[in-house]
Amino acid sequence: MMLSAIERWKQDGHENEFGPFCIALSDDEKRVAISGWDGTIKVFSTLSGHQKSEIRGLKSWVASIHFTRDQNGLITTTSSDKMVRLWDEGGSVRRTFKASGSSQIVCGSRSSTGDMVVIGSQELKLWNVHSATLIRNFDTREDWTAAVIMASHNGWIATGTDKGVCCLWNSCTGELERKFGFHSAGITSMARTSDDSLVISGDRQGWVYVWAPLSGRVLFGKQVSVAEVEAVLFIHDSQHIAVATNDGKIKVFPIDDKSSREILLIPFPNSSPLCLAWSHQQNTLFVGDDRGALHAWGIVLSGLSAHVIQ
Repeated sequence: MMLSAIERWKQDGHENEFGPFCIALSDDEKRVAISGWDGTIKVFSTLSGHQKSEIRGLKSWVASIHFTRDQNGLITTTSSDKMVRLWDEGGSVRRTFKASGSSQIVCGSRSSTGDMVVIGSQELKLWNVHSATLIRNFDTREDWTAAVIMASHNGWIATGTDKGVCCLWNSCTGELERKFGFHSAGITSMARTSDDSLVISGDRQGWVYVWAPLSGRVLFGKQVSVAEVEAVLFIHDSQHIAVATNDGKIKVFPIDDKSSREILLIPFPNSSPLCLAWSHQQNTLFVGDDRGALHAWGIVLSGLSAHVIQ
């Protein structure tokens, strides 16, 4: 069975020429936020695409953005000025603290409850957002963390380095439990399934791997493009993966197909997709591109051949 896509709405979210760098979906999947190089955060309705709020004031680019589950309307950002901030959607800062000492933050991930955030740079640190308390400092041996994700309930943190190494850390003890050498180029993006059973990672040479974090078993490995992977994501109950590359394409693959064949292609003729978010409730893929636009693509089951969006 194949997939097809239809663009439900599009909004020009950012005027900065580099476009949004990161994207986040609220836990109720009613709001989607984008931010990036210009430091502006914009929040949209996932159903209508109407802008709900805007946060300005950051003079640095945003490395990651997260909705906070237990505090309705609060947003956490990590940014290149080494700071973590907790905002309300009116644009007021509730809390701010310096989270990185020696290097700018390049990536971040939140806990399932939203009260903790892990930041990646030349350092890897776990913080409580509400109390600004450092929970854990991980010994990365000065390897740059280029991508990071936190398990929802299994107690691990997965990182990808600029040297192409994937690492699995115990979030409770801070110990490095496993290293995986799937990639031969720097990691650019990572994501996990909702049940923490699988991780997907992409690199600068267009390779993508799907792997089990506890065993290291690889379920999918393919060079999907000669271009750099910008973002990776699990979609459709984690049976498929979406991969955005900087040659202006999003490709979708089934995980369990031994041929690893592409079953959906969404081209971006005049831009490149940079970040992805998935709504399970709406079967919608949200895409931020390098022209500053936010797209909502409905992904549905279709016929028996690969579908190309013109």
